[in-house]
Formats: sequence, structure tokens, C-alpha cells
Amino acid sequence: MTKLELYKVKIMWGNVNFDYAFSSARGRSGGMLSVWDNSVCVKRHISGLNNFVVVEGEWVILGLNCFMVNVYAPQDEMEKRVLWQSLLSFINNNPGHYFIMGDFNAARFEHERMGTTFSNRVARYFNDFISEASLTDIPLGSFYFTRVDATGKKLSKLDRFLLSVDLISRLPNFEAIALELSIAYHCLILLRQNKLVDMGAGSDELLNEMRSILKEKRKLEHVKMLDESQKAKVKWYMEADENSKFFHAIINQKRRQLSIRGKKKRWGVD
Repeated sequence: MTKLELYKVKIMWGNVNFDYAFSSARGRSGGMLSVWDNSVCVKRHISGLNNFVVVEGEWVILGLNCFMVNVYAPQDEMEKRVLWQSLLSFINNNPGHYFIMGDFNAARFEHERMGTTFSNRVARYFNDFISEASLTDIPLGSFYFTRVDATGKKLSKLDRFLLSVDLISRLPNFEAIALELSIAYHCLILLRQNKLVDMGAGSDELLNEMRSILKEKRKLEHVKMLDESQKAKVKWYMEADENSKFFHAIINQKRRQLSIRGKKKRWGVD
């Protein structure tokens, strides 16, 4: 990374108390940049592989050995399978607590795409990877879809946080919030912990209560998401039906005009 690029990272981060890891652009894929507070995580090792960058370090406050993995998955289906296999191999060979984040370019379920093609095969490979790697997909709050095209008609959930199951058992109060659309039609996603529990203000009773509240909150958000998704689909079908009616009306009008012109021509000959 050049001095100029590093200066841009400083401006983006807001101060000089950070460390970073990056992978240069390869082919059509852009580069990847991971930045973190160096007082929170102390870097031990960086691994830059195809389509993902791994930062191994110590989470200082908890004294945990953690791996932060930044992912930018390819479009091609076979290349996605290679990526899942590479990630799974890395996780199996390097035990620890994993934070995996980024653009996975894959939807897990059909309702995670609207106006775009859903692939059952890609979803199966992706879900198998998540299961075999013992990861948990953190539910999103606020916005459900993380990518919207320029027309606003193609929506997908492609960006997410995947955390180790054992990490969730230690810190069950994680939640992910999708912020407003920002760069290249993608939402920024914020992973955070409930501050009341973080500050040590919670007893076991309060912790269990918070778990219950978060569980119910996620259930409600899921129901709301399904309702909004269904409404959007109905609206999309209605608009498509109206467009279809309009299209057919134009075609029928053209046919009538051609028919009238044909009759006039025959009458002129007779």
C-alpha cells in the first residue's frame, strides 16, 4: 500500500490508532481492505488468499485468539465452491474464534432474492459450508436486503456476518444492523454487542432476559421481513401484470391498424 493510500485510510478511520491488512485487485474483482483498532485487536499474522484476507490476532479485552476474515466472493458458481472449500480448509487447519464478513455473492434462501434469479445449488453449497464450518449467520436488523440495483427492482441479501458457534456461546448478545445504502448499491453492516451486558452491568438473570428479548426481536424482524417481502412480490407481480396488459394493448392496436390498412389496399385494387 502506498503512502497516499495509507493517508486515505487514516482519513477514513479518523485517527492513527489502527492497523490494517489488504489484498490487491485481481482481475475484475476489486481489492479488499480490513482496518481495526489496534488497542482492541493485536495482530499476529495476516494471510492473503484468493477472495479472502485473514487477520489472526488477540481480542485484548477478552483474551481470545480470533480470526477476522474479509470475503469478496466471485460471481462464477464453480469459483464460489472453490472459495467455500478453501475457507473450510483454513478453518479446520487453524482452530480459533472466527468473524467472517463481507460480500458472499450468494443467497441462502429464496426469500433473500427478489427480482433476481435464485440458485438452489449455490445456496446448498453455501449452507453446507456454513454448517460444516460451525458458523452462525447473524440475523440482520433494520434493512433485510443488503444490495439493491440502480432501478430498485433487484434486491438481494449478499452481505453478512458469520461467527463461530463457540464464539456466540461465549458472547450471545451480538446483533447486526444493516445501515443505509452506501457504496456500489451495498449496505454497510454494523456488528455490535449490547452495551448493558458489555459494561458488566448484567447479572445472570439480566443476561438471560436480554437473550430472550433479542431472540423475540429477531423473530419479529423475520416475520416483518417475510411480510414485506411478500408485499413487495405482490406489488412486483401487479406491476408486471399491468405492464403486460399495456404491452398487449399496444400489440393489439398495431394489429388492428395493420388490418385496416390491408383492407384499404384491397379495396383500392378492387
